[in-house]
Amino acid sequence: MKYLPEYNGPPLRVIVIGPPGTGKTVVVNAALRHVNSWGLSHAVRCGSYTGKAAQLIRKKGRTLSSLNNKKEAKVEFESAKCFLVDELSMTSLDMLDKLRETVEVGKSRPSGADGFSGMHMALIGDPCQFQCIDGLPLHKFALLVGRPDAPALLKKIMNSKALEKSRTPATRRKRAEAIVRSLTLLQTFKDVVILDEQKRVQDAEWNEMLGRMRFCYHHTHVPKDQRDYWIKRDYALLESCLIKNASKEKCNSLRDAPMIATRNATRMVVGNMRMVDYAKRNGKPIIRYTNTADDMILRKGESSKPATSIHKILAQLLLELPDKYCNGRPKRFTYCEGYRSVLNDNGAVELGHVSTVSSVQSHDSESSRQFPRRPFTFTQANGVTGTTVSIALDDREPPHKGGLYWDLEYAPAYILFRPDDPFHESLAGLPDGIFMVFPEKTTFAYNVPTAMRRFVQGRKTLSVIRGPCFAISQAMVGSDYTWQGSTAYKGAHLDLAQPRDGVPLKLPNVYVMCSRVPGRAFCLILRLFPIEVLKNLRIDKDLLHFLNRLEELQATTLKRHTVA
Repeated sequence: MKYLPEYNGPPLRVIVIGPPGTGKTVVVNAALRHVNSWGLSHAVRCGSYTGKAAQLIRKKGRTLSSLNNKKEAKVEFESAKCFLVDELSMTSLDMLDKLRETVEVGKSRPSGADGFSGMHMALIGDPCQFQCIDGLPLHKFALLVGRPDAPALLKKIMNSKALEKSRTPATRRKRAEAIVRSLTLLQTFKDVVILDEQKRVQDAEWNEMLGRMRFCYHHTHVPKDQRDYWIKRDYALLESCLIKNASKEKCNSLRDAPMIATRNATRMVVGNMRMVDYAKRNGKPIIRYTNTADDMILRKGESSKPATSIHKILAQLLLELPDKYCNGRPKRFTYCEGYRSVLNDNGAVELGHVSTVSSVQSHDSESSRQFPRRPFTFTQANGVTGTTVSIALDDREPPHKGGLYWDLEYAPAYILFRPDDPFHESLAGLPDGIFMVFPEKTTFAYNVPTAMRRFVQGRKTLSVIRGPCFAISQAMVGSDYTWQGSTAYKGAHLDLAQPRDGVPLKLPNVYVMCSRVPGRAFCLILRLFPIEVLKNLRIDKDLLHFLNRLEELQATTLKRHTVA
């Protein structure tokens, strides 16, 4: 933090890593509190790949995609002196180079040898957790880093399998050059801090299991029989947490604990069961609304024109597609007042720094005309958990006829939502900590099978609009991906079954789920993968080399800063 005031020396570049629960985000928030107390909050930018991880950085977190905006680069980075990037495992080499270009635009000067126009930088996270989706992870090509011959490095990267999907040699070379720039930038990070004091997991055996799992039982050179012994021991520890082996007292204490699963089908079934159980216990109806779908012919310079009846029939059939093909928008929206829920979209990725203007549309019960839009400022981020407070129904909606389910005829206007950690502007007329979630339409493209194209005028694709949809789902059942960065302090149910599609469970799937709970006393496993999954876990050679290099840099960091 001493580098933030006026300082003309070389920029500070530090990497902070550690297993889950060692307080990486806590360290970031503590540093930000000191920065704010010194009146230097304007000099710091904080970003993370996901909205949920960014939301955990109090009042300053932004998604990397929102920061990577060259039109707003002047506003974002002209006065910034320090850039903190959380969840480094999800940050790609490609994104790092794009952010470098944006910073150059914001500061109106080239990066130079140090990169990022001389800004102080910190990369925080755990390289062993989930990797980036749309690029190459930071540890990729770690075995090639440090070679003095830059042209040879560029050639090796261009010929690697990682760039096989590049369409043309020109794009392949352009991407390889961006990766080389990012790898060169990583060489400027000379200070490394490894956090190893566990704050979340208090179970010693569970913590040791996670440590071995983190390196796929390959971190140290051990005999095969010793490795097999560890795998059998850790698998027996997981078996002891199976729900069929748990005591009645443990099952009752974890009855309302959230569930973490890898498969969408499992989350859907269990989520519906839990909502029904909650509604019956609290005497509240489950409100349901089935989305509509329209196939629209979108032409440049013209308004959207409704398609023929056969198009609409086909579009209605597209509602049966899995949600992952429809931008995550479900066919049916379900709601129960007071039920734990999670947001599935970045309504305002700035998270309190710059709010987004949204609107609510309501209907006049007499003339059924649409009122003009009224702006509201609010913030929301994908993965933010909270509680639903109430729902605003359409004025034309008939009253509830009784029973557990209430199927709506018209889309609701909005939902009032109270996040667990509210960091947004207060809305006039609403209690603090509550904002509105509005329905939105989502558009996705569908590739029409050849046999059906004659029914749709030979079109190869259909642009299908589904909605209006609420980007909100049940928080009591979540995916391993969305739970990264969070802690289930009250325990969790884990579904560690091997998927039926044949795709094997990988290190992040097992490691992230098991590390969300404080120990075996807070864990109930519904289904467990076969022991072969642990035996087949392999750590990437680049990742292992990257981790070993960080350990070496930490040793030199301690000597350089004379820390005992």
